[in-house]
Formats: sequence, structure tokens, C-alpha cells
Amino acid sequence: CIDQEDKEIMTRGIERLGAFLSHSNHMLVVYTAVYLQKLWTVYEVASFLCLHANDRMTVIPVICPTILIMVLLLGWVRNVLTLILDVYVDFPGMLGVVTLIIGFIVLRSLRQWAREKDAIEARLQNFTVRRCTCASEEDRPVVYRNIAALMRATLPDVDLTDDDNALDAFDNLVRADLPLALSSSFGKTVMPYKYIAAVMTSWDGPWLLDRLAGLHNGMPIMDAMRWALYYLPICFSILPLFIHAFGRISSCFLHLR
Repeated sequence: CIDQEDKEIMTRGIERLGAFLSHSNHMLVVYTAVYLQKLWTVYEVASFLCLHANDRMTVIPVICPTILIMVLLLGWVRNVLTLILDVYVDFPGMLGVVTLIIGFIVLRSLRQWAREKDAIEARLQNFTVRRCTCASEEDRPVVYRNIAALMRATLPDVDLTDDDNALDAFDNLVRADLPLALSSSFGKTVMPYKYIAAVMTSWDGPWLLDRLAGLHNGMPIMDAMRWALYYLPICFSILPLFIHAFGRISSCFLHLR
């Protein structure tokens, strides 16, 4: 953290922020709606992108873990209800009904995530550092000077002698490079495949383990392999494809309330 009390120390810290970032191997951004509205955070993230490749930055919106945890809990509820229904309810279609209800809730969550991604993209398209807020306006000229110096060092072949031109170049950098970093973090689908596969494994993995437990009671190896060949494609291909399809569908109806 940069000292906010002593102005001289703070100025030296701002001037050397690029040096700190150049010696960092990776940057983790916990993203909220105000992230691109704060001058300090924008300066930090853009400075890092000037010095490192996009894949060295991980961006995690605060809504993403919330959705993942909720989907995990929904999977747990589905599994518990399935066990209860198998014992107390003589209705074969009840599991399908429960799955449809939970699927609807998941679809709503994916729609919320799609809206968040759409809002992030809109903020990036209209980004300008001049509209960023600063807790102390006295810091703004110092940060602007460092942004201008950063852009001149990053783009030596471009005439950026005027600070306004350097700030414009900074705006273009954020609009061009930050979406790539976000795409690398979010994945090309609704969310990174590894997250979807982990969630789906938590949903159906217990059923596979329950089936494989039969090996201790003399179940043939071929039966165990058949169960594995049944559940593994579901966890790692079929259900992730469904989640991806649901996410795509959700993103097509963002205008609906």
C-alpha cells in the first residue's frame, strides 16, 4: 500500500509503482462495479498490462464466487432431495421436476452473470481516465503525470509530448487490453471450463462414488467401468455443454426483466 498521510512518501510511491509491478509475476483483481471508476485502481491495472502479458492477470468479479457457491448448494439440495424422494415418494417423475426447478434457478443465476459481463463491457467501451474519481483531487495531477510518463515509455514511436495525448493513449490501452485480460479470466464460455467441470463433478460425483462402492461387495469390474463411462461424460462434457448453452441463451435476453 502507498502511504496516504505523508505527501512526499506518497509521491515517491506513485512514481515507483511501475517498478513494483514490473517485479510482480501475477496480478489478481477482485472486480466490483466501481473498479473502473477509481483512478488508483485503473492506473495500477493498466500499468501492469503495459508491463506483462494479458494472461498474467486474473480478474474475478465478486459476483462470480457467489454464483458458484449458490450452484454448489443447489447441487447439494438436488442430491439430498433425490435421496428423500427415492425413499418416501413413489413418483418416478419427481426427480425430473426437481431438476427442472433447480435448472431454472441456475438459468436465472447465469442470466445475472451475463448481465454483469455486459455491464463490464459497456464500462470498458466508454472508459476515460478523466472521468475516474479520486479520493484526494490533489493526487490527480501526480497520477496523470505518471500515466503520461508510462505511455511515453510504452509507446516510444508515438508522439506523446502533450499530456492530453498521453491520457488519450492510456484510454485506448485500457479499452483494447483490459477486455483481453477479462476474456482470459472469464473464459470463452459462460465461465472457465474448470469451474463448470468442478461444479458438475460436485453434483454427480457422489453418485459415481456410490456406485463404485459396490466393488467392495463383489460388483464386477466391468459394471464399475460402465458406471464410470456413464457419469464421467456427464460431468465433463454433457452438463458443461448444457451450462454453456444456458449461458448463451441467457445473454440473448438481457433486455427482459
